[in-house]
Amino acid sequence: MKTLKFIGCLLVLVSTNVHASRERQALEAFDRESLQIEATHFKNEIGRPYASVRDPNGFMHRAFKWDYIGRDFGLIKRISKEGIQIREVRQDAHGEWVPQEIWIPVRKKD
Repeated sequence: MKTLKFIGCLLVLVSTNVHASRERQALEAFDRESLQIEATHFKNEIGRPYASVRDPNGFMHRAFKWDYIGRDFGLIKRISKEGIQIREVRQDAHGEWVPQEIWIPVRKKD
């Protein structure tokens, strides 16, 4: 059991180093909480699903599966009609990197 936990921690550490060494994407400049999912698109001219994401400055972005979003290494894992699922990696109080699954719903229209 300890071996599995060690391997899990090692995988998170390695993946965090890979995330830190790559070029940042536009939506990583913002806190996840400040971004709004306006819509998701499936049958489109691009041929693959994407989410329309509004940043705090009012600009719209297209976000695809495997794109990064937010400041905590948020990786888009799934796009559905209801919203997007991301996996963030955050450092806890003990300095360990912990993955966390987050669901961001499509914003309800007023």
